[in-house]
Amino acid sequence: MPEFPLGAGLPAYRLQRCWAHVQWESTSEDSVRTFKIVVEKHTAGYVAYPLGIAGAVVGQGQSYDEALADVTSAIRFHLETFGEGEIEDDAVLEAFVAEARIETGAPVPG
Repeated sequence: MPEFPLGAGLPAYRLQRCWAHVQWESTSEDSVRTFKIVVEKHTAGYVAYPLGIAGAVVGQGQSYDEALADVTSAIRFHLETFGEGEIEDDAVLEAFVAEARIETGAPVPG
């Protein structure tokens, strides 16, 4: 994976691409869609959420794979419950992670 330098003195992050193929009961001929998923690693586990779906759809797990499986299930449930109208028309082509230093006036811990 390529690294994306973010500026002098700041760490470089790797952008890992992740897709979820989700199948659900659909009124259209195309009942399998591919969604881009953001997976975040936290101290307590992993959190995953899709791009391009209206509403709050989130998955979590103790591992990357658990979070991805959970969010895939959540997407399927969301679409079966609220319908295909929840899929945003303007598809996300790419997603990037960046870091910006912002002076807030508050003391920085650590």
